[in-house]
Amino acid sequence: MAYGDDLVALARKHIGEEYFFGARARFLDPDFKGPWDCAEFISWVVFRVSGEQVLLGCMPRDPSRGDAYTGFWVDDARKYGLIISLGTALKTAGALLLRGPTKKRIGHIAFSLGNGRNTVEAYDRKHGVIRGQANPQGRGWDYGVRVPDAKEWAALTGRASKPANWFFRATESAKPDPRVEVIQQALKKQGASVPRIDGRFTPALATTVANFQNGEDLVVDGMVGKQTLDALAIDWSARSAPSGIYNDKYGVYFDSLVPGGIFSHDPDDLKVKRSIRTNNPGALNFSTWQRSLPGYVGLTPPDNSPDKNRTTIYRTPEHGVAAWFVLLSEKYGFAASGRFSLEQLARKYAGRDAKPSAVNAYIKGWSEASGGRLNASSTFRVNNAGEMLDLGKAMFEHEIGKPSPLSDAQIIYGIEHQRNNSMPA
Repeated sequence: MAYGDDLVALARKHIGEEYFFGARARFLDPDFKGPWDCAEFISWVVFRVSGEQVLLGCMPRDPSRGDAYTGFWVDDARKYGLIISLGTALKTAGALLLRGPTKKRIGHIAFSLGNGRNTVEAYDRKHGVIRGQANPQGRGWDYGVRVPDAKEWAALTGRASKPANWFFRATESAKPDPRVEVIQQALKKQGASVPRIDGRFTPALATTVANFQNGEDLVVDGMVGKQTLDALAIDWSARSAPSGIYNDKYGVYFDSLVPGGIFSHDPDDLKVKRSIRTNNPGALNFSTWQRSLPGYVGLTPPDNSPDKNRTTIYRTPEHGVAAWFVLLSEKYGFAASGRFSLEQLARKYAGRDAKPSAVNAYIKGWSEASGGRLNASSTFRVNNAGEMLDLGKAMFEHEIGKPSPLSDAQIIYGIEHQRNNSMPA
């Protein structure tokens, strides 16, 4: 039996058991029968089926005292790249349907039976654990979540907790390096004399490091390796510094904000489609408002079009997705209207004076990229991450002529963090 089927099978065995909002499951009890909270039910089933190896949506991540919560499920889905589209989740037995909590609503989470219609979930106090209706249009699900098995979970947590073995020393060129800025800031926090936070590992900085090492009873060599990093409380795995690939020309680390996500570190590689190589999935041509967005790097050389368009370069694909979301929600005004159609979007994309044929070309292209699921009258809500994910995937695929290599988690990350004004720099 497949892993997802095992999850569903165990969940089904508990149909009819009691629900209590805020209940705490006993994760280490294989015979626990409730009462259940919706998130506790999901986390307990995953923990049991995975052989007590996978504990998701739960903090602390300790089965003896962990507390599951839909907000923790949102965090884990983002952190470990587990987000999938609602359509995929509905067709996948054991996948999850997730609605994150907000100030105005409580969150909820349910197992998909994989038939496109039904769930198993700890529903409410009146009904308990039920075989429910997925009803993707009416229940406000944000997106789907896939559940890793024990082997994948070990790999995911191993990657997330393993710091890079970077080693720093003074060099003649002393080119700016954003990781060195982190070291300088940490030294300054420890009371060391750091005249300038400029990312340059100069001989003067090496002297400052040596003085710090002497005070910490470390080997005094003026270089920053693991022991000195530990003494400075710098943890690269916590993303206090970039983990991607440094590009000397642009002077930045290109990266992904979702662990394991794809990204480009060479915007000038003309063998790669521009929307991919620039980390700009929508291939947005430059407009001045983009300069102020987090992750903005620069511009490509002018293309061969009559307008000599220049495409914006972003540090990560997630920043590029966020820029695309700004275009639709703010610059096109769709956030104010609340809902917009594919035809309305095509008219904006084609331009004010565009001929109907140009508008129809966009509609046709996006529709074909979606496998025919979208048409001119299809509507989308800016505040619905699942709907925006489906639209983004169609638009990005149309742009490059094949399915986008970005994961659903990367697209969702850019959408949600931009909407919440929480995109990192």
